[in-house]
Amino acid sequence: MSCGIYKIENKMNHHCYIGQSINIESRWIHHRNYNKQNSHYPLYRAFEKYGIEQFDFSIVEECSPQKLIEREIYWISYYDSYNNGYNQT
Repeated sequence: MSCGIYKIENKMNHHCYIGQSINIESRWIHHRNYNKQNSHYPLYRAFEKYGIEQFDFSIVEECSPQKLIEREIYWISYYDSYNNGYNQT
């Protein structure tokens, strides 16, 4: 079980979503099994538009649970995934 920051990247346009989890592997499973009622989220709308097979999932950084928020903010800024990606906050 990995704790840290992950990235979901669109292979077609390279827009990405940065997230955090104390169990990254199960979080990816959760994303892949998203409820279509939640398709108002930019990431899930992109899954619908491009197909989930057009997205890569990777672990960006493993860290302690205490560092998750700090590191997530860093990586959202680094990849500019708020302005040019799927992050909303």
